[in-house]
Amino acid sequence: MVSFFVNDPEGTGTDFRGGSPVRITTSSDGTGTTDVPLIAGESPGTVQVKVIAADTSTAFSLEVA
Repeated sequence: MVSFFVNDPEGTGTDFRGGSPVRITTSSDGTGTTDVPLIAGESPGTVQVKVIAADTSTAFSLEVA
C-alpha cells in the first residue's frame, strides 16, 4: 500500500480529485498506477506531495503557476 498526501501550506487549492490521501496497492514488482488526477489550484505557490509506503517516505515539491 502506498499513500500520497498533498501538503498545501500556501493555500494554492491544489489537491487530488476527491482529496488526500490517495492510496494504491502496488504489484509484486513494486509498480502501481492510479487514475485519480492531481488538480492544480487557482493560486500560485509551492505544494509538497508526500509519499508513504510501509516504513519509508519521501516528498517532492511542485510549483503551481
